[in-house]
Amino acid sequence: MKNIGLFLGKMSKVIPVLFLGLFLLFGCEKYSFGPPILPPKTYSFQTDIQPIFTSKCIGCHGSGKQQPTLQDGLSYASLTGGGFISSDPENSPETSILYQQITTGPGHTSILNDLQKLSILEWIRQGALNN
Repeated sequence: MKNIGLFLGKMSKVIPVLFLGLFLLFGCEKYSFGPPILPPKTYSFQTDIQPIFTSKCIGCHGSGKQQPTLQDGLSYASLTGGGFISSDPENSPETSILYQQITTGPGHTSILNDLQKLSILEWIRQGALNN
């Protein structure tokens, strides 16, 4: 009888710790963080995309310095003619050279913020129109 009382005394200390551990292990929700979701809109090359290129990319991708040329008035032709983007719906926008370069290219990944990268991706998804 004394052994049972000693066992129950030890268990009364272990059980709350066990429940607390189980609560912490299974009671908390797990969150996964992904890129921000953009509000639905039609992206315009001239008003949404070209300003990103002008403010962030012209230093290296100005007229003739490095391909693609991202100078206003020349950038769309340089991107489409140089194979950096494709408006073909069969091609995944994520695999475009432009998107790959701004997200994984050496020296490019930190130049644009996530919102700018996603804006470019959405513009490509919408057909990469010269609008």
